[in-house]
Order: sequence, then structure tokens, then C-alpha cells
Amino acid sequence: MEGESNMLQATTVVTPARFNRGLSYADFLAKATVNRDKFEQYYKESPLTGEDIEFFKRTTTLPNGPAKILALAEAWCGDVYRELPTVVRIAEATGMELRIFLRDENPDIMDEFLSNGGKSRAIPVFVFYTKNSRYITHFTERSAGAHKELAAAMDEVRSRLNLPPETTFANAPAAEKQAFLREVIARIVPRFSDWRKESIKEMRALLSTALAWPDQGGGVGTQVPVVYTIRGCEACAKLLRKWDAEGIAYEERRVELSQAMLDQARSYGSTVPIVVWPDGRVEQGFDGSLGCFI
Repeated sequence: MEGESNMLQATTVVTPARFNRGLSYADFLAKATVNRDKFEQYYKESPLTGEDIEFFKRTTTLPNGPAKILALAEAWCGDVYRELPTVVRIAEATGMELRIFLRDENPDIMDEFLSNGGKSRAIPVFVFYTKNSRYITHFTERSAGAHKELAAAMDEVRSRLNLPPETTFANAPAAEKQAFLREVIARIVPRFSDWRKESIKEMRALLSTALAWPDQGGGVGTQVPVVYTIRGCEACAKLLRKWDAEGIAYEERRVELSQAMLDQARSYGSTVPIVVWPDGRVEQGFDGSLGCFI
């Protein structure tokens, strides 16, 4: 709890045995009842460059580099059919083992990778692990740029349809829901190709930061701050909600997921949230609160 000094045991439900029970991509497609044509389309239209593939291949040769990828997904989700085929291509090209878990059938795994300050069960989630099943980093849903563009598209459509500013896909009035969905989708689909490229850049940046291994290929763009958090920490949740609202890209490292992650956080400080900026600056706490002792 916030403000208490607890020695926390880093645990995860993603054991090697559980990972092995995940679906292959072929099995995932076989179970899919919708959007199989979309998955096939985006698999064929891969945005990965040769330099991207070389980067991911090089990471697998590092001592604690990625060897496994866990994907949380559902076939009905547009973000999933846009992004999962790229990760399938990465796994095929590098030899990383990919296992896919349906979000709605694996809530305990999803609970380890909540976003929006622990409120959102956003997918896809792509989690990178070492060959010994140690957590490295993860990517969630869509790129920071895509988040901003989607928010702008929704604002435009709300204004055109005279909908309240808090209108979302979930709570849109029944009479306007289809029009709202249709117009937002019409605005964002032409951007999917660029969004996929941005996702690749962010995955490269996340791996480069997590492995403390600079990406020399120029594909990352800018590095993102690393935020060490722990589930149940209100200061951590407040910080992430603020950054999500502002569209700030970051890598979240949950210290309860592994002993290695906990040890990393403790090398910077004793209370989360801990922010490690790309220029090396380290900050603890948020908005006057020290957060939670680790």
C-alpha cells in the first residue's frame, strides 16, 4: 500500500508451462470467427524493413535478449488485426517463439498488463521475455502518435454530430452510434500504414531501453522515459493517467512482475513511481507523493 514499507515478492502467472499453452498464430486464426481477411491482408502488407528485421535479430543475440513473445489479443479488435501480423513477421524472421492468449479467456494474464493507470484492458499487448522467461518489456495497443490522431478524429466527429465531448465508442447514443463509428473509422483507416510503422519504432525503442543497448539503425526516433510502477500504487496510477491524457509515450516497468525488474528499480530509488528520463535524470514520486516503498 502507498506509504508502507513492504518487501514485495515479484510474481507472475506467466510461467514457462503457462506460456507453452498459448496459441500458435495458425491456431489463433483457426479460432477466429471474424476479420480473418484483415489478418491476411496486414500479414501480406508488412511494414517491416530489412533494417527493422536486422535490429530484432541482433537483440536476440544479446545475453538477456528476447526469445519469446506473448501476445494478448482478440480477433474482433481492430488494433489487434492491424498490429499482430507485424509481430508474427518479427517472430518468424528472428526465431522468437510467439504464443497468443485470448484476453477474455485469460483475465489473470491481462491483469498484469493493464493500462491507463490500471483501468483499461487494452489490446493488443506484446510482451517480450528472455529464453528463461524473464520479463523484458511490453508494448500496448497502439503508438503514441496513433493515440493522438485517434483522439483528434473522435473530437472532429463529436463536433460534427453535435455529441457531448465525453462520447466514446462504448457510450455513444444508440441513434448516433453507427454514424459515430463509421465516421471515426473512415478518418483513421488511411493512417493505419503509418501507425504500423510507428509501432515498430516504439517496440524498437522499448527493447533498446530495456536492454540498455542503443539502436544504431536510426529507426527509433526518440527514446521514451522509463517508469517503474507497482500495482495498487495510487501515485503511479495518477502519473500514468496524466501522461496517457497528454499523449506522452513511455515504457512502464511493473516491479512486481519479476525479481530482475524489482532489482532494476531499486538501483534507482526506494519508492515508486520512479521515472528514468532518456537524458539520465531520475525522479521519484508524483505530485508531492512519494508513492510506494519497494
